[in-house]
Amino acid sequence: MKRYFILLLLAFSLLNCYAQEGFTLKVKLDNFKDYKPYLSYGVDGKRFMDTVYATENGWMVFKGKVKEPTYARLSLSGNPELFIRMAKHDYPGPALNFFLSNEEIKVTGNADKIYMASVEGGAVNKDWPETLRARQNELNGQSWEALKKAYHDFKPGGDSTALKKAKKLENDNRGGAQ
Repeated sequence: MKRYFILLLLAFSLLNCYAQEGFTLKVKLDNFKDYKPYLSYGVDGKRFMDTVYATENGWMVFKGKVKEPTYARLSLSGNPELFIRMAKHDYPGPALNFFLSNEEIKVTGNADKIYMASVEGGAVNKDWPETLRARQNELNGQSWEALKKAYHDFKPGGDSTALKKAKKLENDNRGGAQ
């Protein structure tokens, strides 16, 4: 009996060695230049922004640990396609939304449209229907392109109708949330 108990303990120890201890987020983006990627997510009501990653075989690799699956956003600072330069500040564009869990997750896409990137891995991401995620990404893209065009076309002292319509489209595509 003692031998079986020791074998059982050994088996659990070996399984524990192979268990995922935290998340591994691997990111590969076409058209990636000298941008600063950042991963933001919440744990225990606190917001974290992670910009530290390793490079492994052409992948940016973020590692960490969350207590439970949590909503996360991945974006790029410094990419001119993902912000609108305004007089007093920059207006940020959309980010990639997904769920971060203590599993391996891979993100692939284009740096200029990170919000359209594909997400593979993580049980919660698998439960989020790809058609729903694709539609949300499409709406984010439409809103962003309309806002960039309206801002580019806007002249101070001119008609702000296009800018207001673009902001309304963005708000409507987010479900009316502010």
